[in-house]
This record gives sequence, C-alpha cells and structure tokens, in this order.
Amino acid sequence: TVLHEVMHLALGINAAAQQDWIVEGLAEFYSLQLLQRSGTISKRRFENALAKQREWAAKADDLCRDASTGAVTARAVALFADLDGEIRQASELQASLDDVVRQLVAMQGPLDIEDLNTAVAATLGKKSELLDTKNLDGCHSMAS
Repeated sequence: TVLHEVMHLALGINAAAQQDWIVEGLAEFYSLQLLQRSGTISKRRFENALAKQREWAAKADDLCRDASTGAVTARAVALFADLDGEIRQASELQASLDDVVRQLVAMQGPLDIEDLNTAVAATLGKKSELLDTKNLDGCHSMAS
C-alpha cells in the first residue's frame, strides 16, 4: 500500500542480506499501527487486520531470505505484534516496539537479527525468546 511505502521512507532503514523481513515487517506493522493510532481504523479493525496477517503468515516457510514475500512479511508483522506485546507487558506499558525502532533507526546501516536483538535487549533488559534463532525458521545460521 501507499502507507506501507511511506513508512519505508519515514523509517529510513534497510536490511542486510537475507534480512528483508525486518524492514518489510516493520513497515507493514507500523502502517497498521498508524491507521489505528490516528483513529482511521478502530482497535477492533486493527486486531482483525493482525488476525488476517497471522493467517497469511502460516503460508511462510521461513523468514530469512533476500526478498520478503507477502506471507513472509505477514509472519514478520505477527512477530512484531507479539514482540510489542512482550515489551509492553514486561515494562508495565512504559516501553514498546517504538523504543526498539528508534534504536534501529539510529544504527544507520543494513539491519540484521543481531541489531534487532541488541535493540530489543536494551529495551527489555534481556533477550526476547521470540527472537531466538531457533524460533525464526530459516535464520538459524544468521545470528547467535
């Protein structure tokens, strides 16, 4: 969508080889977030959109590949939604994925799983199990 592409411009981040799911997933997740935060769509419609993304995500065999297909991007959206929830819960609503994204934008380089793990750990105070490579199909040889 146009909003997805606008999010790419606003975020100004790019991906390292085989890590396209990170930037595509963030652009899509935040395009949905922006619609909800602006009141353009209701919380219920936002949740329905996430549910559709989760359904589509089931068709993705893996995450780490050069180009993120629709199903791979949907899987990344679901992961980022879960990660946002984990951060909000662990911080008692004092932090969110927004804090992670600010750190990623400041890194100014092709992003990879290690960068994402670093930013999440700085926000959460620990690593997230969601980002353990054993939970990221196709990414097991990419990061520690």
